[in-house]
Amino acid sequence: MARIFPFKAIRPVHNKVHLVTTRSYISYSEQQLKVKLASNPFSFIHVLNPQGIQTAKLSLREKFKKVAQKFSSFKEKGFFLQEQSDCLYIYRQSFEQNSFTGVVCLVSVDEYKNSLIKKHERTLAKREQMFASYLKATQMHAEPVLMTYQQDTEITELIENSMQQQPVYDFVTHDQVLHQLWKIQATDSCDTYLKLFEKVKAFYIADGHHRSASSALLHEQLKQNKYDKFLAYLISDDQLNIKAFHRKLSLQNKSFESLKLLLEEHYNLEKKDAYSDHTALMMYHNSSWYALEEKENKEGFLPVERLSETILKPFLELKDLRNTEQITYIDSSQNIQQVCAKMSTTEVLFALRPISTQQLMQISDLQRTLPPKSTFIEPKLRSALLIYQYAS
Repeated sequence: MARIFPFKAIRPVHNKVHLVTTRSYISYSEQQLKVKLASNPFSFIHVLNPQGIQTAKLSLREKFKKVAQKFSSFKEKGFFLQEQSDCLYIYRQSFEQNSFTGVVCLVSVDEYKNSLIKKHERTLAKREQMFASYLKATQMHAEPVLMTYQQDTEITELIENSMQQQPVYDFVTHDQVLHQLWKIQATDSCDTYLKLFEKVKAFYIADGHHRSASSALLHEQLKQNKYDKFLAYLISDDQLNIKAFHRKLSLQNKSFESLKLLLEEHYNLEKKDAYSDHTALMMYHNSSWYALEEKENKEGFLPVERLSETILKPFLELKDLRNTEQITYIDSSQNIQQVCAKMSTTEVLFALRPISTQQLMQISDLQRTLPPKSTFIEPKLRSALLIYQYAS
């Protein structure tokens, strides 16, 4: 049984929501960041990146303190309002042919620790501690962890019924994404959601493993009840959109022939005229494409796991692929022909087909973890649409 909890959200005032909410500041180039900071005084980027365009470096402790101060300043200036009662929220994000609808709520740290909230990705202790320090200093969650669950007809119908009322927000951002938010305020309505979600056996983290782990770490460090929940966005598994990350390998002082010999131990290689996104694993080098078919896979590992374990780790002589500059991860939304056109003769591209949501959930159920950058998952959520602040 996985539980959800309503909360008193801090959210932008209606006439500034399209100006306040933002993508993560690390998704902007330096030039874009300068333009954003200079042109929009309401952007939450000013809170997340309180240093602005200054070149002097701040320590993490100083930066987190300034984040908290800037957030307080935004509240004092009236950019935000706070709910007076606990609420749940229905959030829909739509663009092109895609639409994602789910529930924004709080979830339990204890259920994360007890594996009712399941993960498929390993986290780094250093980043866990960094995010825990951030939470302690700022006392807020400005972006929910994206989670999925097995589709439930009753929950789907309840969400659809809730969206019959007028949305609280209905706006389009510069990237042509439509954002809509509905508030579930009545106690009886919230209780219905809580009871239906109690039937859900588990939640699966899709994006936000470090934020989840850092919430658990902070609770463990401080042992205070006010830190026993964190912010989540729950969408059913039939809506999650998973794309792949390709791997561009730099051969450096090694030869392609030595890589090919290693590949032939585990795969049948067949030269192809062109790339096909229907093939589970393909390789590109020096204007040539190859389809790679596994010879044996008794363990039932996914192609991305097999590639990492049988080829990349031994070829690079590494135990952990998270800390190497010889691999560049390229999300599959990029044009693969353009990527290949820019490659040198000392580079090799491994093109992977996306895993399914069911495969992701199965990996989590088996308590296995996927290699780094195995999934590029949509929707990508904005910061500061709904903020959860720890109780004073």
